[in-house]
Order: sequence, then structure tokens, then C-alpha cells
Amino acid sequence: MSTLFSVKGKVAVITGGCGLSGSCMVHHLTSEAARLSILARDKYRGEERVSEVKANKVAVIYLY
Repeated sequence: MSTLFSVKGKVAVITGGCGLSGSCMVHHLTSEAARLSILARDKYRGEERVSEVKANKVAVIYLY
């Protein structure tokens, strides 16, 4: 992604972060080094998603 539209260090809030579209957004924004706030209803899948993101050394919180 170009630096003009860089999300590095920005906070992104993703609703439905455990669904198909939400997980794709989480993975993309993680690769772009955005800080994430993931909202979803499934506690266990959300915790799995957070551990995946933290493995990439990106700041993340999860709310269910």
C-alpha cells in the first residue's frame, strides 16, 4: 500500500472480526501494521484471532 494511504500505527475497529470478511480485513490490516480493535460475538474464535495477530507483534484488543 502506498504511503499516501498508509494505516501503519492507525487504529482500525473491525466489527464481525471472526467472520469471513472480518478475518480477511484483520489479516490485511495486520500485514499493514495497523493497531486493531476486533469486535465479535464468538469469544473463543476471537481469542484465537487475537493470538494470531499478537504473533505478528501488532497491538490488538478484542471485545465480545
